[in-house]
This record gives sequence, structure tokens and C-alpha cells, in this order.
Amino acid sequence: MLLVRYGIERNPGPHRSTDLRNIKIVHNNVCSLPPHVDLIECELGTYDIIALSESHLDDSISNESIALAGFQKPIRLDRTRAGGGVIIYVKNYLYYEKLPELAKPVNKAELLNSHFSNISKIDVEPELPNNVPDPPFKMEEIIITEEEVLDQLKNLNCNKPSGPDGVSPRILKEIKSGKSKASNVVTEIEEKKVNLNEMKDQLLTVTTHSSKLHTFLEMHQIEQQVHQCQRYVEDLEADDRTKAFEIKLKHNSDIDKTISKLESLKTLGEIFVDKTEMAVKAETSVGRRAQVESREQSNINNMTMKKRDKYKDQHEEY
Repeated sequence: MLLVRYGIERNPGPHRSTDLRNIKIVHNNVCSLPPHVDLIECELGTYDIIALSESHLDDSISNESIALAGFQKPIRLDRTRAGGGVIIYVKNYLYYEKLPELAKPVNKAELLNSHFSNISKIDVEPELPNNVPDPPFKMEEIIITEEEVLDQLKNLNCNKPSGPDGVSPRILKEIKSGKSKASNVVTEIEEKKVNLNEMKDQLLTVTTHSSKLHTFLEMHQIEQQVHQCQRYVEDLEADDRTKAFEIKLKHNSDIDKTISKLESLKTLGEIFVDKTEMAVKAETSVGRRAQVESREQSNINNMTMKKRDKYKDQHEEY
């Protein structure tokens, strides 16, 4: 701003016949001045003007405590915020004067704006670069094979080492969600297959070693389980998880055989319960005291309930 405002010559300055003494100016970011006063005086004492930023000074620090030997009273601009403050030291043999017109931030901004406006070339039309010529050929179709994709995945840089297949763990983590959906469907199908085999073994055991009544109840339960498996197979076609990949289902004739056996069983037996009555005789106990005494006297000494059981079972041969 001094160069702009007052026309001070740049180095090496105006050419004169007389010998002029140079002025040495230094700037440093001190990051808190008080603990570095002795170091600054030793290292920078040969300069004529010392400008320091981030002085970290306030009213509690006097000029005498931060004075430098051979320099005039420092020019301070303290700031209350952290990391602020500037200070200037000038040698005793130099004369300086504060410029009021440059003390306010608004005046500084106007001066800088005027200077840069004079040297700006914003009104000059910029030169546009030459347009890039068309490529020598165009690719009509892009063909990507599975081998090329795997080769690119193996060359990716990642923080963790690749597995035996050479694919980055990061890529495997991204495709884990899609793979888990397919794994869940396959697991469900395997579980249904195991359940069907267990029902076949259970059917053979029940029809061979169980009584007629027990066989009738077990056959009814097996029939419900078989129908559940059949509905599961039919619902797979409408399942959204099976739309992203292909699943081939093979119809098992064992289901048809099991259902045909169940349909041929018309009746195994009938159970009739005519009536059930219970007779219970209980006497009052005198071994415990009542927690709350009743205001009225109770006349109940005993209680009697009668029970009569009638059970009739009719069976039809299969």
C-alpha cells in the first residue's frame, strides 16, 4: 500500500550519485510474543523494521516487558480473538509517522480496490483455445467379458489383501447383499427338502408300528405339512428374490404318491364323548388363619361335587 499510495520506488530504488543506506525489513509469524522476546532480539536485531503477526497481546502486557534494545516504542494492534494481533518495531534512528487515512479497514479496502481496478484486464476479451478435433474413429459397440471384469477387479488398490481369487474385499462386500438373497432362497429350498424326507420316514413308521387311532392323527398332520411344501413351491414363481437369478425346480413324484395315499384314507375311526361329570369332596381346613377377617359369620362347613364318566368309542375297520 505504501508503494501504491506514496510512489515509493522498488528495489534497487532511484539511481542517485549520493550513497544511500538501505532499509532492511523482516516479517515473522511469532505465535505469541512474550516468550520469544529474547530470541527475536538476538536473531532479528540487525533489521531496521521488524513486523510480527499473531502477537497474542492484551492490555495486561506492557510495552516495557516486550521492548527490544535499539528500537523505539512498539506499534501494537492487539486483538482479543485467539491467534490475532500484530506489532511493529522501528529502529531508533528512523523516523516514522502513522497514516490516519490507512488506519481504518474501509480506507484500506478502497485503496486496494482502486489499485487492482487500474491494472485489471477484465474488459479484454479472453482468447478461446482451439477446439479439440474429432477422434479418428468411433466405437459403435462396447463388449465386456467376464474375464475382463475379473482382471480389472484384481488390479484395484485396496487397504486389505485380496483373497485366493484375487478380487478386492471391498468389491466382495458390495456384492454381498445380492449374494445373500440367493443364498437365503437356496437354504430355504434345502430345508424344505429335508423336511419332506423326514415326512416320508415318519409316514413309513406310523403306518407300520402305530395303532389305528395314532396313525389317523399322524396322517392328518403329515397331510398338512405336505400341502405346505407344495404351496411353497408354487409361491416361488411370484417371489421377488427369484427374479434376479434363475432357479430350476424338479417336480418330485414322492409328493404325488404321499398325497394319493392320504386321499385314499376315507376314515379310520370316530370318537364320541357323551358327557363328563366330576365329583369332588372337600372339607374346610382349620390349619390356616384368614388374612382378613370377615364381618359376617360363614355357615359353610363342607362342599361336595359329584362326577360320573361315560365314554363310548366306535371304530370302523380300514
